[in-house]
Amino acid sequence: MERVREQLLALTAALRKERSAVTASFTGRLREIAPEYYAIDASDFQDAGWMSLPVVVEGALRALDTGETDDRLPRELIDESITAYHSGLPWEVLDRSYRLTHQVLWEHILRVLTDLRLRGAEQALLLRTASNVLFRYFDNVCSAAGHIYVQAERAGRRDERMVHLIGQIIDGVAVPDTALGYRLGQTHVAVIAWGADPRPQIDAAVRDLRIDSLVVPTGEREIWAWFGLTAERSFDELRSAIGNTPGNQVALGSVAQGRKGFVTTHRQAKLAASLWARKLVAPCGSTVTYSEISLLSVALENENTARIFVEHQLGALLTDEGRGRELRETLIAYTKSGLNARTTGKMLGVAERTIRYRLGRLEGLLGSDFRQRLPELAAASVVADALEAQQQARSQALR
Repeated sequence: MERVREQLLALTAALRKERSAVTASFTGRLREIAPEYYAIDASDFQDAGWMSLPVVVEGALRALDTGETDDRLPRELIDESITAYHSGLPWEVLDRSYRLTHQVLWEHILRVLTDLRLRGAEQALLLRTASNVLFRYFDNVCSAAGHIYVQAERAGRRDERMVHLIGQIIDGVAVPDTALGYRLGQTHVAVIAWGADPRPQIDAAVRDLRIDSLVVPTGEREIWAWFGLTAERSFDELRSAIGNTPGNQVALGSVAQGRKGFVTTHRQAKLAASLWARKLVAPCGSTVTYSEISLLSVALENENTARIFVEHQLGALLTDEGRGRELRETLIAYTKSGLNARTTGKMLGVAERTIRYRLGRLEGLLGSDFRQRLPELAAASVVADALEAQQQARSQALR
């Protein structure tokens, strides 16, 4: 058995080098097999799903390392089960995601096994041992996560009536103000907050501002809120009152008026929250506004389509990582400056002749007509930066 232990350790060491490939294979397969998983746009669920995959993979590798499985469910998987229920994702879909992770890992085991150069009998024994460990591990994960899901289902239902009423408003049903306890005809800013414990943060803003508000918990750790702005209270004051709380994230829609505005600002906040949860934006603090990400919200609605657009527009600027990013930065600044090389240099803190050299490089890489395509090129550059940041975040999560 000692020989098998050594082989298992060698196998898991090889698999750890494949974690990025495992993640890419899993996410691509899950989009095909269970698109409803990605159709959930609740920010807390997206965050939980983002955090759970590396935990599941690492747990499986640790089980292979030790030959033992832990009956305790990691916090990340508890969060995923609870938020899956509150987001309306059927348990069968979440269960399928765990089974798919098992399948993808097994496929990678078969691929790396050839590098170990084992004899037939040794290989068969190693495969049987690894298979037994993985089946025990994933059976435990599915059983424990399913138990958490059922508990959330039984304990849930709170605030469901309010969520139902808001859903009716979004669908265009005339819900009276008295049913909400909030005036729909006023000026609104919608907020979506999620994270470690967002409720105290939102409640504090309500107390400090002393304005009409509607606060609705929609998940284990997600809040929908609307604030009625007055002549005495501005958007900036609202953002300042919400503040920055470590562990929480807050997305704000724009100022909007009346019943239609109630829906519009909420949809804007959801778009901002979705981009943040997908790691496509990285705000400096713990708040982001729709106005800051409005272009990205359109361009990145479908990430695959966005990548096709970026590759088509930028081509060679994507191949040389360091220089390419520098030239994309120049493109964006040159567009904002109104095609003024001197102003672009001041914006980037470099000499005008440096900008002219870069513009020459851009002409050589993109063609002499690149100035006629600046709106598309600048938009593609912004999207490319967001996709690049997302990839870096994914890589860091797997380390």
